[in-house]
Amino acid sequence: MKRCLPFLALFGLFAFPMMVSAEEKAPAQTAAKADVPAPAAKTDAAAPAATLPEKLVDVQYKLCPIKGKEAKPEFALIYDGKVYHFCCKGCIPEFTKDPKAAIAKIKDAKEVPLTITNKDGKCPQTGEPAKADVFSINDNKITFYCCPACIKPGAKPGVCPDASGSMNMNKEEKKDSK
Repeated sequence: MKRCLPFLALFGLFAFPMMVSAEEKAPAQTAAKADVPAPAAKTDAAAPAATLPEKLVDVQYKLCPIKGKEAKPEFALIYDGKVYHFCCKGCIPEFTKDPKAAIAKIKDAKEVPLTITNKDGKCPQTGEPAKADVFSINDNKITFYCCPACIKPGAKPGVCPDASGSMNMNKEEKKDSK
């Protein structure tokens, strides 16, 4: 037993840092949303739906609170149950540094309640769990998706184009392509 102790101590010195190192290498959450849970990992369509916010308000205004340029709907962030818009994606990290200061700069804002179109938490394109940081807003309705590619018009139902531009086919299409 005494001979095993040095081995176990040595094993612990090397094994524990390797386990911690693996956790540190896990992809970080890129969304900067204080009240939105981290998105679920990509899984098959039978997986449980992602947890999405139950109520949201769209804060509508003309000028980006960071740069003062025209705010655009495609550059948005959910913070404290409200959707804020920016002129570019570079303004989003600036907003998250001091949200209260940025919100104070917003002038002539109108708060409009949003209807969540996919309360089941699934991407309407693929049926996979939707992510709380991937959404589009149209006509006071918000829809969450599993990835940005699913938001693009003309995306084929049941097929999710991933970031590399290749297609992830559903089970039936995989069988047909063989």
